[in-house]
Amino acid sequence: MATTPRHKLNVGVVGTGFPKFNHALGKAYFDEIARLVDCSFAQPSIIEELVMDDSACAEAIRILSAEKVDVLIVVSATFSYGGYIVNMARGLRGIPFVLWGLPEPEEPSGRIQLNSLCGANVNSSFLKRLGVYYKFILGRPCDERASRELNEFLRAAWVRKQMENSRICLVGNRAPGFYLSNVDELRLRRQIGPELVHLSLSTLIAGARAQDEADVHLEMSRMTGEVQSITATSAMLNKTARMNLFLRQYADANGIDGYAIKCWPELQEEYDCSICAAISRLNAEGVPTACEGDIGGLVTMMIMYYLTGSSVALLDLVNVIPESGVLELWHCGGVAHDLAGDRECSGYCTHPTMGESIGAATSFAIRSGPATCARLSELGDGYRIFVFEAQAEEVPVNYCGNTMRVRPQMSAGDLVRAMVYEGVEHHYAVAHDHIGSVLAEYAKLSGMSGCRY
Repeated sequence: MATTPRHKLNVGVVGTGFPKFNHALGKAYFDEIARLVDCSFAQPSIIEELVMDDSACAEAIRILSAEKVDVLIVVSATFSYGGYIVNMARGLRGIPFVLWGLPEPEEPSGRIQLNSLCGANVNSSFLKRLGVYYKFILGRPCDERASRELNEFLRAAWVRKQMENSRICLVGNRAPGFYLSNVDELRLRRQIGPELVHLSLSTLIAGARAQDEADVHLEMSRMTGEVQSITATSAMLNKTARMNLFLRQYADANGIDGYAIKCWPELQEEYDCSICAAISRLNAEGVPTACEGDIGGLVTMMIMYYLTGSSVALLDLVNVIPESGVLELWHCGGVAHDLAGDRECSGYCTHPTMGESIGAATSFAIRSGPATCARLSELGDGYRIFVFEAQAEEVPVNYCGNTMRVRPQMSAGDLVRAMVYEGVEHHYAVAHDHIGSVLAEYAKLSGMSGCRY
């Protein structure tokens, strides 16, 4: 996890058992599993002794409730009384559970040693009927698959906690005709978590104009050091610096974690400028920012940023090349400069679609490597996340702006048809890592449907 956690995940770890089975072996496995939780983004609250009677269960619930745990891992160290899990679910309402079952020892002994799987099976049947979300893991703590499943689940839960404590800002509104860039604010707050703050474009323009000249020139000098070439005018860079300074100040003062900005047409008409280069800089500075007022795109970017700790691009799907099996993605210049495949070919250019006199944008081919493309959508009365993993490849020719080529794991043509028939919006968030399994886990944990390709 590359990001510094703002809100650590508080994980409860409880072992349950029954004295007639191999208590010592189950306790040894429990101790190993508990140690897996102590990582950079999670802190464990561990019940050291196995819960084997009602009073111990009540005490465990009291401690975990006081600790305000976000997730509870219940290790079936051996078979145990089913009433414990019911009491835990009632006493720790609203949190997901992890049920960990252990296989029997491989050494023959003539008798069942743990009967852990049976205990986990009993517990799962109760949680299902109580409406409690749970993740089931089967394996010894040294099993790579089991520890990976736990890590993916905890990462997904950690991202959920970040999103539940986040604030995002819509600057202006959606771009004209982009109907699906809007969201139901209360549904977003209830199911995913962010509070949506509104900022007018007139306030942005006034704030940009009011910036201190010395700060603006310092910001411009930083911009010239970020890329290799600059064909945008000094006046364009000046306005970019002003808008970026104001938006950073507003984020710091108001606890804003990400922006969705209506980038046209008012900024061109009222400030004679595009905001793409400022969007690029915010993304590079750890403030995920979506263009065209796309709130769903921004939320997808934030989830992927928290998972990777790296800049995330928001791109259009613009071409499919069936004979080579690749998709081309592109946007007009708001991608973070640190995603350039070759700094020697990166630059700030005049905006490629708004007109040569209207503002600055970044221009470069986006770097290669493992990639995940995703899109969060409002669909029906809930949410859906569309995900596919790919390999980003070298881009032979960069369209002015930011171009990326990806080779998906399935047929490129079939994937495009899936996108179209699933009705996925045209903006895709792209992160440089394979995180599809964690995104799928996050979708389930957040009660949304997932489409993973």
